[in-house]
Amino acid sequence: MLPLFSTFTVLLAQTRIEALNQAFRARDSVGGSESLWMLAVVGPCLLVAIVLFWIVKQRTERVVDDPSRLFAELCRAHYLSVGDRRLLGEIARVKRLVDPSTLLLDAELWTFDPASEARFCQPRVQTRLSQLQGQLFTPGQAAPLDACV
Repeated sequence: MLPLFSTFTVLLAQTRIEALNQAFRARDSVGGSESLWMLAVVGPCLLVAIVLFWIVKQRTERVVDDPSRLFAELCRAHYLSVGDRRLLGEIARVKRLVDPSTLLLDAELWTFDPASEARFCQPRVQTRLSQLQGQLFTPGQAAPLDACV
């Protein structure tokens, strides 16, 4: 019984293969124009998908490993003007900070010595610095700028 069943299975499989083979032979092979149309549609779609993937990857993986670039990114994120950026950069230079972005994190760095940092003790600069502190820090976090220490 088993050999008869296996013979029947082989014949059935062969019949299906021949039927599929005839179907493919009856149809002309894919012509050049169909291949070109397929390539013309799939190629640009694939190219656009790759470019979009690359753009999204670049924007999401924006790693800032340079202190000056990090400072610029933080200033941009806080919508600081060019003058404010310049003022904060000058404070970072006077305080000899390796990473100027620490000014945006630590309010204690905003106290100044009148002897060596007199430029930041001027009333106009103090007013601008207090406005910047209000913009960058929460009210309880900001260091008092009433007088230079």
